Amino acid sequence: MNTPTHKTQKLAFVQYLRAIAVIAVVDHAAGMAAFNKYFGIKVFNGFLYRGSIGVDLFFVISGFIITLVALDKDLQPKLSAKLFLLKRAARIIPLMWISIISYAVLRSFSNGYFPFYEYVTAFFLLPYGDVDPNNIWTLRHEYLFYIFFALSMIVRKMTSWILIIWFSLPVAYTIILGEIDIPFLRVIASPVNIEFCFGFIIGILYIKGKIAETNFKYFPIITILICSFLLIMYLAHNYHMEKQILINKLIIGLLVSILLVISLKVSQNGLAISKIFFFLGEASFSIYLFHPHFESASLGLLKRINPTLDIFIVIIITSLVSTFACIIIYLTLEKYLVRTCTYYIEKLA
Repeated sequence: MNTPTHKTQKLAFVQYLRAIAVIAVVDHAAGMAAFNKYFGIKVFNGFLYRGSIGVDLFFVISGFIITLVALDKDLQPKLSAKLFLLKRAARIIPLMWISIISYAVLRSFSNGYFPFYEYVTAFFLLPYGDVDPNNIWTLRHEYLFYIFFALSMIVRKMTSWILIIWFSLPVAYTIILGEIDIPFLRVIASPVNIEFCFGFIIGILYIKGKIAETNFKYFPIITILICSFLLIMYLAHNYHMEKQILINKLIIGLLVSILLVISLKVSQNGLAISKIFFFLGEASFSIYLFHPHFESASLGLLKRINPTLDIFIVIIITSLVSTFACIIIYLTLEKYLVRTCTYYIEKLA
């Protein structure tokens, strides 16, 4: 199990937030269990479905982390645009491809379903159309952010206005086109751009020293973060904020951004680093990518073994099995892929 190093301790609570986010996303097991082909039972009136807010938190964290790793204290790029994009590709693309291919193979063998175009769209992160598996939609927006970030902040001849325009596109789209659905523009001008913007702003403020740490020596920060996240889930559920529209992303993005700022303000002095939460944060990408594989398989197996099994036991078993299986992928595959791809990229750059 990974232990935070001196370099990473300062941002340890950001990893804790990643852990909270991915645990919430894995709780989609409750939503999958409610499908008629599995157990067909909804729990807590669908409250656990709002675990999708973990994705919103991921977007905000990504905006922050990319800003932090790519810019120095004078907001100048630390590396070239080419190297920046290649390193991000090394971090995301190989494992994503394995996830898509393995999901396609498993699904094809289980029920013969093979949505070719959706797989192609996912494989190349094309900015239009549906993707399969569904969770790849987030990586499409992630890489769009990288591209616009590179154009705006890494390529020295260009200005930050390119990125600002991308952040503003959801507002322009909503005002001008409203509910009109133009697939390509709907992706480029997605409301989630706003969440990357929040993370970017927090990153700039952090680099500039505007978010000062405070020593909460005996403050139960992890408990506070978890409870605050659950409160955001409750608000989203109670006010039906599941739709991907601008006002929802403004509100949810702002709320999860507050969690990020809180995590940045906490000093590590006197606080024990939670190895489990830190480790889950480190493994969050593998867990996010592969949890649909193992949740589908677990639910299908449990349905065959005992179709009347208590739904809460189903959700707990499915979530635990999926998480542990994904952790194995992180330890055996993700770390190797990222390390190897990054090595060759830096060697060739």
